[in-house]
Amino acid sequence: MPLLRLLCILSCFICTASWATSSNDFLAQQQFDAKAMKALWLTAEQQAAIAAILSHPYAGVRIRYWLDDDRLAFVLNEIGKELPITFGVVVGPNGIHHMDVLVFRESRGDEIKADGFRQQFVHAQLTEEGALTQTIDGISGATYSVRSMTKVAKLALYLQQQIQQP
Repeated sequence: MPLLRLLCILSCFICTASWATSSNDFLAQQQFDAKAMKALWLTAEQQAAIAAILSHPYAGVRIRYWLDDDRLAFVLNEIGKELPITFGVVVGPNGIHHMDVLVFRESRGDEIKADGFRQQFVHAQLTEEGALTQTIDGISGATYSVRSMTKVAKLALYLQQQIQQP
């Protein structure tokens, strides 16, 4: 049992280290100041809405984001089949501006990293029913990864509404 605990701690450290490097690279590429991080502290109502989007409760009580004029950047994790996938999402007035896979930890399904697949999300917005305005084509063998990316896209658009509401 102690060996298993040590391995879990080590894997968390490695995931956190790779997440930090990838998120900083992502923010720099999208021209956000990584030091200008803000946080949205989630209300009970927001936590319930996020749980509905993700199909499970969100683990934290706050979500970090970066603001640049009228664009917001998020670095969000969502479980693929078994492990978390880290996504970078930039949203603006016209919906999703850019979406990237920062850290992919699953053994399969990494086809979602392809530019052609990720482009399906550009300009996607949320309908009043909470669906994306664009149809996202699936990838055979990457069903869980596609679902995770779609959930994160919806989450980022929902968070944009919460942060930028009048």
